[in-house]
This record gives sequence, C-alpha cells and structure tokens, in this order.
Amino acid sequence: MLFDKLQNKRNAAKITVITPVYNADRYLRKTIDSVINQSVGFENVEYLLINDCSTDLSREILLEYYSRFDNIIAVFLECNSGIPAQPRNIGVQLSSLNYITFLDPDDWLEPNGFEVLYNTLEETGDDYVVGRTIAEKTSGTKIVGEHESCRERRNVSP
Repeated sequence: MLFDKLQNKRNAAKITVITPVYNADRYLRKTIDSVINQSVGFENVEYLLINDCSTDLSREILLEYYSRFDNIIAVFLECNSGIPAQPRNIGVQLSSLNYITFLDPDDWLEPNGFEVLYNTLEETGDDYVVGRTIAEKTSGTKIVGEHESCRERRNVSP
C-alpha cells in the first residue's frame, strides 16, 4: 500500500519533504500544516514522515494526516535509531524526485518557503539552496540565515 501511494503521487510532485519524527506531538501539527499550506501548492509536494518509534501521540497524528492526504506517507520504524540521520536516509531512499528538503518536526515554513527555494534552484541551476532561518525568542525574532544558492554560499566568508 505504501508503494502504491508513493507511485500515484510521484508524477505530479516537484519537491520531497522528509521529516524525521520522534516524540514531537507538541509541534507536529504546526510543522505538517506549514507544508500543506505552501504557496507552490501541496499537490506539488511528496511528504515523507518517518516515525522513529515515538512514545507520545506522534504516531496518531501521523496516521490522521496520512489518512487525509494522498501525498503524505507515514513510515513507522520498528526500533528507535537514536538519531535523526537514519529516518532522513530512509526518506531519501524512498524519494524519486529531483528536489529533497529536510524539515525537523519542531520547525515550520513560511507559506512561500518552497516557492522561493524551488525558484532559486530553477533560476540558478545550482545543486542546493539554503533557506532562511529565523530564531523565535520571547523578545521577538531574529534572522540567522538567508535564502542562498550554493554558488552564493560559496562566496560567503566563514
């Protein structure tokens, strides 16, 4: 069933989003909803959520979204890997799209995040692009990184 669902949506999608999930029920809905509400259109997204044996309500949240959206794939690992790299690697193996991005389960995207990143990749022909990162604090927000293509990033002094 998983592979049927993957194959049905691959032809239309442009971007694979991979979220490793471990005990993230406090933030998970906000994260998933930020992907669903992207200005590029959710039909252009293949969303892989890899649950690393969460013990909270993450599994139930993933199953809820999986049942509502054809392009959300929920994968449940049999034993905890202890690090997010394993779920990310599984997501990479399951994706067949040209563009892959990782989104942690306690992060979220601005509504035009994928549109800016996708357009930057298409315009520059670069291999990767880095998104804007904003840190939220009780005193407000602070931009800690800007959208950059790999060519722009190579020109930045450390």
